[in-house]
Amino acid sequence: MRHRLYHFSEDPNIDRFVPRPVQTEVVRPKRMNWLNGPLVWAIDAAYAPLYLFPRDCPRIVMSKLVTSSETDISRYWIDPTKPFVAFVEDRWVDRIKATTLYRYTFESDGFVCLEDVGMHVIDKKVQPVEMTALPDLLGELQAAEVELQIRHDLSGLADAWDSSLQVSGIRLRNAQNWKRE
Repeated sequence: MRHRLYHFSEDPNIDRFVPRPVQTEVVRPKRMNWLNGPLVWAIDAAYAPLYLFPRDCPRIVMSKLVTSSETDISRYWIDPTKPFVAFVEDRWVDRIKATTLYRYTFESDGFVCLEDVGMHVIDKKVQPVEMTALPDLLGELQAAEVELQIRHDLSGLADAWDSSLQVSGIRLRNAQNWKRE
C-alpha cells in the first residue's frame, strides 16, 4: 500500500537523499546488522511527532500500547488523552523554540517497513516529492497532541523501558547524566 513517509532535517536544501551509514553503530542481531549500513531513513505519519525536535536534541518519547497499564500511563502522562508524551531537558527549550525544521515527504515505494515505531529504510537514492518548513516546533508538537514535559535531565526516566509503554529514546548520547544499563 502506497503512503507518504517523512524525513526531518534542519537543512532546507536537500534535493536528493543519498544512503549513508549510521553515525553511531547500534548493536543488533546479526541478521539486522544491515541497518547500520548505508540507508535513507524515513518515518510514517503516525510516528512523525518523534522527530519534531532539533536533530541532536535528546528526548524520550512514549506512546501507549493496547497492553499498557493505567498505572504506567498515569505515572508518565499529565494528560492521558494525549497519544504521546515527550520528555526533553530544560537546556534544549530555547533551541526547540528557535529551530526551523524541514519536513521532506517521500512516496513509500521501495522503502522497507521495519515494523518498529514507524521506521522505514531504503538503500537507494530517493528524491522528496515535497518539502515543508516547520518554524514553530512547539506549535507542531501541540497540533500533533504531544504532551511536552521539561526536565532538568532525563536520567530519572531510564526505567521507562521496563514499563508497559512504547518508549523511544532519541539522541540520548547528548543527554546530561544519561546512563542506562
